[in-house]
Amino acid sequence: MTQNELSERSGAYSKKGSNCFSLAVKKFRVCCFATMRIPHRCAQLVFFIVHSAVYIVAYLIPQFVFWVVARGPISSLERWLGDERTFLPEHRMVRVVANWSNRRVAAMFGADVDYFTQGLPEMNGHISTILASFSPLRRLPHVQVQVVAPDGCTLCVDISRSPVCLPQGVFLILPGLASCSNSAYIKHFVAQATVMGFDCAVLLARGMGDSPLNAPQLMSGAWTADLRHIVDTCLVDPKWRAEHFGSSTAPVFAIGFSLGGNVLCKYLGEEGKGGRTARLPIAAAFAICTPWDFHESSAHMRKMAAMVLYQPVLIRGLKDYMCRHKDVVEKGQGLETVFTDGTVSGLRTVHEFDEEVVCPHFGYPFLEAYYSDAMSFPWLDRCPIPLLCIGCLDDPVTGPPPHWRRWDLLAQRNPNIVYFEYPKGGHLGFLSNPVRNIVGDPNAMEDAVLSAAASVATVHATKTKSYLNGR
Repeated sequence: MTQNELSERSGAYSKKGSNCFSLAVKKFRVCCFATMRIPHRCAQLVFFIVHSAVYIVAYLIPQFVFWVVARGPISSLERWLGDERTFLPEHRMVRVVANWSNRRVAAMFGADVDYFTQGLPEMNGHISTILASFSPLRRLPHVQVQVVAPDGCTLCVDISRSPVCLPQGVFLILPGLASCSNSAYIKHFVAQATVMGFDCAVLLARGMGDSPLNAPQLMSGAWTADLRHIVDTCLVDPKWRAEHFGSSTAPVFAIGFSLGGNVLCKYLGEEGKGGRTARLPIAAAFAICTPWDFHESSAHMRKMAAMVLYQPVLIRGLKDYMCRHKDVVEKGQGLETVFTDGTVSGLRTVHEFDEEVVCPHFGYPFLEAYYSDAMSFPWLDRCPIPLLCIGCLDDPVTGPPPHWRRWDLLAQRNPNIVYFEYPKGGHLGFLSNPVRNIVGDPNAMEDAVLSAAASVATVHATKTKSYLNGR
């Protein structure tokens, strides 16, 4: 494919959704700056200064030097020889993998192209991941709804309504490991989604955030029972949706970040395998920066950079989680002595947490058994609904996603799967330039997800209108 063809095909996708986002950005700016308090404005100003300094030092200057020393001369020589092969345009673009013969799902997601360049992240994975986690954004007003699980544990759903009376859709959000609705990437996504007219419902993992743990059952990467209970008892009920979202007909989208994406994909595969798709109320799903292979992700997390930068943060959150619910945790299966024998205080990595806490609690004989059971990639063959998976090649936490050719084989077997492969973005970072960030533009991932959801919502509205007219 020539560079001109790539530009034309990606340009069509880049322009799609730009008009709707321009209005959303204006509303977002007015909403944010009108309601900000002075301390929050100061925090944003400080972050903008730091972000700008890092952007200049870590991106603009290296790019300029690289262009002068290597890319410029080599590209000029190759153009003169008529054989450009070193710096191909697709190396700086997002790869789209979908079924070859059935492009219906890709077209429904608004991505019936091979590559696109819309709002690419520009800094490396570590910088994007770490800097984005410090982005100041106030938590939007929300209402917490509590649902009792079959084992008596209280499940909490934090609902944030969009300013429109009738939302164009509802997002069920599953945060990652040791995260909640107050995590930076969750707050940022909810802010952008509500501006675009989507209601958001963040399902907190039991005991995470401000949710209680009143039953001796912990969560894990393979635990899908809570998500299944919320879907089967709440989302399938038109009265419940009308009460909490203002509409019983708006399409429901599920999105999982990191470990939440793994739980979501495993749940969808289980529903497809069990033939329980008739009453599934989810129109489409999204999995962002998911650990598709727990064995490889665990090995990646034991590398030096991850051990220094990310393991301490994650294990501190897990240890706080255990200590906060100590009285209940001690009643759990296989966890009777985790505090008295020093197991919890001695944890240093997520790998150790999985081995010392998750395995005995869930009855896995050894760690590899848990990792094999929790892997969601094999379950994607059974996914019964359109699913958009987004991965970054420079993800410093879960490691790079499976090779795009494996995704290509998967998409041929299951046309519901569409895969976006970003060359940069880090782990849930997708940090853009400082100006776009300070004015409240959606990042690359949010842009792709919200555009795809809006496209699916349009198709859903058209079908609903046709059905009502036919009656």
